[in-house]
Amino acid sequence: ARKNDMKIKSLEIKKMDLQLQQIQQQNNQEVANALADLKSNFITYQNQKRNLLLAQKVQEDINLQYKSGLAKITDVLNTEIELKNAQNNYLGALINIKLAELNLKKAQGTLL
Repeated sequence: ARKNDMKIKSLEIKKMDLQLQQIQQQNNQEVANALADLKSNFITYQNQKRNLLLAQKVQEDINLQYKSGLAKITDVLNTEIELKNAQNNYLGALINIKLAELNLKKAQGTLL
């Protein structure tokens, strides 16, 4: 009976070791996914920042053209809308980076 108990305990230890390995692999995958998500969100942020700068430049140019009589008021209004959209997209990209950073900290176990 004692020998049987030792076999059972040995199998339980092997089972726990296997479960620990699975948890570590799962955690490593979560960290890798969080890093990939952060990288993707950073690329989106860079693109949205460029779009915002472009929208600001277009708005400035159209405003100058309007003042010179070369553009219509609808052009000015359209560039205003485009600028607002670019600002919203930029802010959304910033928020997504912050969320991705939090998810990475969570996956790494460093979220306080």
